[in-house]
Amino acid sequence: MIIANWKMNGSKEEVKNWIDIFNDHVEYENQSGCIFCPPSCFLDNANEIISSNNIQLNLGSQDLDPDADNPSTGGISGKMLKDLGCDFVLIGHSERRMYFNEHEDVLLQKLTSAALNNLK
Repeated sequence: MIIANWKMNGSKEEVKNWIDIFNDHVEYENQSGCIFCPPSCFLDNANEIISSNNIQLNLGSQDLDPDADNPSTGGISGKMLKDLGCDFVLIGHSERRMYFNEHEDVLLQKLTSAALNNLK
């Protein structure tokens, strides 16, 4: 499995260009082994491009907020990610652990939230 994690980079145009290049260079039968994780502001755009072009590229989020019952400003829940077309989520980034003090208890909450929302 190959995961393209764009971190805090890109634009709508770059998302479209990357997906077009991916589709042109990765054989259809190999596409489903790949996950594209753009910034959350581009998830809807990426999902539209992937869906409308019948590309087998999986969509994933770079993170999720663990507790939909206590929403935070700017947060994104597992339910929201599913609605945006995500089937995957990255959890446990080293920089989030380091700079945001996301320790094992937070990671467990995120994993639980992901599982409850059928995110891999």
